[in-house]
Amino acid sequence: MANYCKILLTGIVAFFLVSCEDTKNIVASSNRDIVIWSNRSKLNWSDFQKSCPYSQFSATAHTNITYMAWQKTGNDTMTIIVIAQFYKKMSCTKSDIYDKPKTYNFNLLTHEQYHFNIAELYARKFKKIIIDLKLKNTASLEFQTLYSNMISALHTYQKTYDEETNHSINKGQQVFWEQQIDKELEDLKQYSSPTVNILTK
Repeated sequence: MANYCKILLTGIVAFFLVSCEDTKNIVASSNRDIVIWSNRSKLNWSDFQKSCPYSQFSATAHTNITYMAWQKTGNDTMTIIVIAQFYKKMSCTKSDIYDKPKTYNFNLLTHEQYHFNIAELYARKFKKIIIDLKLKNTASLEFQTLYSNMISALHTYQKTYDEETNHSINKGQQVFWEQQIDKELEDLKQYSSPTVNILTK
C-alpha cells in the first residue's frame, strides 16, 4: 500500500493527496521550460527562449522563488522545498546578441546569471526564516505574508542590482555586486539544500 502525502503548492491554499513516491518524482523532475538553480550549472543563451526586439535591454532574465510542501500521513514532519527558478519562455534576448563581441556576451550573460543567483540567495533567506520561526503551517496567513514580503524584497534587490551596475555596463560595480552576492550565498551556505523539515507537533 502506498504512503500518501498532503501537497501544498506555491500560491494554492489547498492540499492534494498523492503517493509519496509520486511526490519524489514531482520534485525530481524539472519542467523543460524552467531551470532550477544549481551551483553545478550556469545559464547559457539557449535558455533565453523569448525574443524581445523592441526592448531597451539586450537580455532579460525572469526568475523567482517558489515552494512546495507536503506531509506524510501519520507523520509529524512537514517537508518544505524552496527553490529558485529561471523561466525560459519569459526570458528574452535581442536577435543581434550573437553579433556582439564575445566579451560583451560573456559580461552580459554573467550579469543575467547573477539575477538568477540573487533568486537563490532569497530562497536561502526564506528557508532560514522558516527554520528560525519554526513555521508549521504553510497555509497560514503568517507564512503567506512572510513569503509575499520575501518576494517583494527579492524584486527590490534585483532592481537595485540593475540600477547600480547599469545593467552590467558599469564594470566596477558589476564586480562589486558579484563579490557581494557570492559572499551572501556563502554566508547562507547551510541553507543551500532545497529541503526544510519542520515538526508540526
